[in-house]
Amino acid sequence: MDATQVIRNDLRIMRKDPPPGCSAGPKTPGNLFQWACTINGPENTPYEGGVFDLDIEFSKDYPKKAPQIKFVTKIFHPNIHSSGSLCLNIIGGDWSHFSQHYSIREVIVSVKLLLANPNLESSHGHGGSKEVYLKTAKEWTEEYAKK
Repeated sequence: MDATQVIRNDLRIMRKDPPPGCSAGPKTPGNLFQWACTINGPENTPYEGGVFDLDIEFSKDYPKKAPQIKFVTKIFHPNIHSSGSLCLNIIGGDWSHFSQHYSIREVIVSVKLLLANPNLESSHGHGGSKEVYLKTAKEWTEEYAKK
């Protein structure tokens, strides 16, 4: 199956059964390779009540090559760089293992799970302090993700 067929199948899956609190699809009708995604902040996290926009870009080599996923909405999270790029194994070095088993729906679910279960050992600006992380993440959600 070529990239276009796989992406069309992923789109069918997303339209039929979107993950709770998530949506994703092509930014423009004629371009299957660039998607917009929205994830509602998970309950009982500092992201609760926030709406986070992401860009998803598929290459012509998808699903052999991982999609590029980037947060557009500014977010404070130990596993998300200030550029919006993610530190997530299923779209990083482990992609070749996961790509045979997962659609973009599962990838989006994994991103939402990352919001709820951060790896605080991967410190980006909070010095490993859970309290600093929680406070700052909540402040940024209020400032950048509440619409």
